[in-house]
Amino acid sequence: MITTLIITSAITTYLLQVLSMYVFKTDLIAILLAFQLESFKSGSWWQILTYGWIHSVEMPIHILFNLLTIHYMGRELEWELGSKRYAVLYLAGLVGAVVLWFVTEKGVTQNIEVLAGASGAVFAIFGAWASFDPRRYVKVLVMFVIPLRGEIRWFFWGSLAVEVLCWKMGWLSFIAHTAHIGGGIAGWLLGRCWRSKSA
Repeated sequence: MITTLIITSAITTYLLQVLSMYVFKTDLIAILLAFQLESFKSGSWWQILTYGWIHSVEMPIHILFNLLTIHYMGRELEWELGSKRYAVLYLAGLVGAVVLWFVTEKGVTQNIEVLAGASGAVFAIFGAWASFDPRRYVKVLVMFVIPLRGEIRWFFWGSLAVEVLCWKMGWLSFIAHTAHIGGGIAGWLLGRCWRSKSA
């Protein structure tokens, strides 16, 4: 299963990051795989995808939240879509995330930063569910505490609205909000396309 492969490879990459930090006192894995515009321009083209396997060593909740979401939402969605389409969705979410993040943030400020994490792909999974099965009734735990029930489409669009608000207001500026939006939109568009073809 692609979901299992993603989770296993992300954990392995994270452990290599930790090892690199302790042995070499620098995150060599992140330098190689995280998206950095200058490196990308210099030929490190793989970074447009591999950044999704890099997570913050200092904040383990980064990888924990992403992998838990992939585990719970990804498994069922992979079963619904099939492994091939699910893999396309995951990678498209990463590309959509980095493209929108660059256009909205880097293209204006020219302040080159590093993009890392699977959140864009997570939002793509979320968006695909909301598009492919919009009336699906789900229960979510907001901030892992507050239980809410409703149709998945409302949770998805509500999440994107929060991301847009945070981006525009400058809240939680250490989070790449536009990457989340880009991944979500990519997932929603793919889900809508596949739903139309299966109708």
